Amino acid sequence: MQENLIDPPSVSQAFTNEAPSGGNKTALFNSLSGGAKAFIREFIPDDDNKDCIVSFEVVKDLQTFKTELKRQESISKGIEPGPECEVYDDVVYIRKTVRGNDTLEVHRPKWIQDEREFPYAWQEFKRGLQGVSRGTPLTKLGLDISLIRRLSSKNVECIEDLALVTDTWLQNLGPGARDHRRKAVEYLETHKIVTAANASPEIQQMKTTLDEQKKMLDQAMELIKKQSEENAALAARLTEKRGPGRPPKEVE
Repeated sequence: MQENLIDPPSVSQAFTNEAPSGGNKTALFNSLSGGAKAFIREFIPDDDNKDCIVSFEVVKDLQTFKTELKRQESISKGIEPGPECEVYDDVVYIRKTVRGNDTLEVHRPKWIQDEREFPYAWQEFKRGLQGVSRGTPLTKLGLDISLIRRLSSKNVECIEDLALVTDTWLQNLGPGARDHRRKAVEYLETHKIVTAANASPEIQQMKTTLDEQKKMLDQAMELIKKQSEENAALAARLTEKRGPGRPPKEVE
């Protein structure tokens, strides 16, 4: 049976920056204009931890166990172990800094949980686009260069960073930080409105379709919740009627 193109997917899907698989969907995606394809690619997963700026990188990491094995092998042959016994492997590391704080940093091998907590950063790393452009320049807010340098020293590199600085670290940005953050939030909200107003009818239609999908998903979740509550109530009534004692024998 052919799947309806506007129905929500039956299973969760991750953004891959590739055309959807499957006959008609692939043809539909490829038939879209460049702007429409770009619009689709903007629907990417958000990182869970908004305080952090995250990047992934490949590091030549010393493998102590493998190195020790080579050292022991050299010793067994009567050879003094040297730097040639050191074994390095390519290991993916994660680097986390905090917006508004220049004293907290994490740099360690990646855990599998990091991919789920920071799906956007992980996706950009796999696509080779990490760090190409992380946001809107702070100059758009009319800030002077000395202030921009101070913000940069606190891991606030763009308007998006400034808008996401939490109250915990806001005081680290100096006098007027709360007002600067407010301007950053207002700038992003205004830019979002302008972008939506200038969107082509094709993009507007795609946005409407996505909104409809979200509404359908919300309705489905509400139905599941109600059915779960009804089943729980039915089970409770059956327990009351049956009374205490051995539960009924299951029919094989």
